[in-house]
Amino acid sequence: MDNQKIEAILDSLLKLSEERKLDWKRTANDSTYLLTLEDSSISITNFTNVMIQLNFRDDKGISVEERTFMASNPLFEKSMKLYELSRRKATNADATLDRILEQLNSGKIAA
Repeated sequence: MDNQKIEAILDSLLKLSEERKLDWKRTANDSTYLLTLEDSSISITNFTNVMIQLNFRDDKGISVEERTFMASNPLFEKSMKLYELSRRKATNADATLDRILEQLNSGKIAA
C-alpha cells in the first residue's frame, strides 16, 4: 500500500473520529484500540509515545497491512492524534470527566 493511500485512510479516520462517528473499542492490551468495520478492522497501538502502529485486517482477521510511525515520521503526529481520539472513545473518557465535574460542582464527594 502506498503512502498516499495510508495518509488518506489516516485522514478519514481522524475526521470521523473527531466527529465521534467511529466506535473504537478496548482490547486486552491497554495500549491497543480496535475499530471493526463491515468486512475489515483496524487496530491502533501506542508504544510508549514514540511509536504508533496501525494494523489493517481483512474479514478473516488476517493482517493485510501494517504501518509503524516513529516520531521522526511525518505522519506520526496524525497517528498520535488518532490514537488519543480512539483511546478517549474506547474508554468513555468524556463521560467520566463529565461525571467527575458534576460531582465536584454538586458537592457530592464520597469520603
